[in-house]
Amino acid sequence: MNRTARRTPTFDAMEGRLLLSATMPNAPHHPHRAPMVHRAEAQVTHIMLNGVVSGIPNGTVGQDGIHVSTFLLSGQVQTLNHVSASLALTDTVIAPGHQPNLSNATLTLANSKGSVQIKTAAGPSNRYIFIVTGGTGPYASAYGSGILAIRYNQGLHEYQIGIKSAKR
Repeated sequence: MNRTARRTPTFDAMEGRLLLSATMPNAPHHPHRAPMVHRAEAQVTHIMLNGVVSGIPNGTVGQDGIHVSTFLLSGQVQTLNHVSASLALTDTVIAPGHQPNLSNATLTLANSKGSVQIKTAAGPSNRYIFIVTGGTGPYASAYGSGILAIRYNQGLHEYQIGIKSAKR
């Protein structure tokens, strides 16, 4: 019987270890001198996201409501100024006469410099708690949290999401 050992890939974190197999360019060689490893210090910044984004969900209409495929929004948000936004819903059906369920939704706010991604959790009524989970460009190391509130503006036939950051 032919047996082969199964190998499973593993991950070895290199953080905090010295790199000993390379030499530093333009440095005098010394047999007992290991090259220095520098860690990049990320500039973590609190981001204020106060403003309103609005839009209309796109999808198909069924007997149980609108089956949302995309939810594009735009508006003004403090720190980012004019933004385009996309909302990814976990519950993609909006029942007739109801608000979209933003529990566990992901809202991405983007401008010409970068983007901020926030994740929501259920809160009271039409309010949801959010936390910043990622970003790009100058917002790559941003953090923050706050409250989202959603309402339907009947006059404009669109949903409006108010964003209010918690104070530091």
